[in-house]
Amino acid sequence: MKLEKLLSQNASWIIISFVTLTALLTLYIFSQVPKENGAVNSNVPTESHNTANTTDISSTDSSKLRAEENALYVSEQKPGISILVNFAIFQNGGYVVVHENKNEIPETIIGFSQHLFRGEHKDLIIRLTRPIKSGESLYATLHTDDGDEVFNLKKDPPIYSRVNNEPMMMIFDIDDNANPDIPILL
Repeated sequence: MKLEKLLSQNASWIIISFVTLTALLTLYIFSQVPKENGAVNSNVPTESHNTANTTDISSTDSSKLRAEENALYVSEQKPGISILVNFAIFQNGGYVVVHENKNEIPETIIGFSQHLFRGEHKDLIIRLTRPIKSGESLYATLHTDDGDEVFNLKKDPPIYSRVNNEPMMMIFDIDDNANPDIPILL
């Protein structure tokens, strides 16, 4: 009789423990799944491994994911005489400008886009003034337009972030094995 009672009590504890662990595991798993309208870090693209091989920034309206009205993304690039800007978003229009990297500071301009109007721009090709080589890194920056739709460094200054009050720019690498043609969905 004692043995049956002991087994019965142990079975109850095993079942209670199993249910508790299952509930905790379920809560943990659901806490790791992004919510449909939750915050997403727009500076880090989320890779999608579907057959189209795309990087999915947003399935509908990218403005919900951005902290700012202006944005820029340039993936790693192959050596050559041009770069592919995956996307640039302007609140009021402007230019994407490519600078050499001198000691982690954007220096000499080696290319810039044509005037870009307000809105989202994808897959922009910018011709450079010199070939770029594997192992280099460059900066891409967003610049305003003074209204004449002609880039002039003195009249068209960088666009500043309202989050950190620094120029809107990003550094990107040049690598023989890069794949800059991965489409970005905005």
